[in-house]
Amino acid sequence: LYPMRTGQSSTISLLYDRRTWITIYLFAFILPTMCLKRLNQLRFTSLFAIACYGYIMIVVLVYATNDSLNHCRYDDTECGGDIQVFPTNYWKIFKALPFFVQIYSCHFNSFSICNELRNCSMTRLNIIIISAISMSMAIYTVIAY
Repeated sequence: LYPMRTGQSSTISLLYDRRTWITIYLFAFILPTMCLKRLNQLRFTSLFAIACYGYIMIVVLVYATNDSLNHCRYDDTECGGDIQVFPTNYWKIFKALPFFVQIYSCHFNSFSICNELRNCSMTRLNIIIISAISMSMAIYTVIAY
């Protein structure tokens, strides 16, 4: 989200390198959360992640609804290309299918969620699973639409 700078010294250009910020983020946020023993200890990290998703949704919605941010408005050609409602090559669906199966399946987290609940029942697990799937579907619908 910041412009690329060229022709600067190596120390300043290191600050604008994305690998530097990914490494800092890794050591500051990701590695400390890997040492936590219980899911309950990740509540603030999860809240931060949901806030980041909300920020991304707001940025996408503002960009999609504000015409002054559209860089293609002065261009006579179609800058974004053609929009296809149905894919022309159905084999490409299979490239994205594992991604969506991973997103919408909660089965690999079910045991750890059940261990964290005070009164683990099938009703409570169903509420958690339905709310997680509904939230992810709402986020994907807003972003993709």
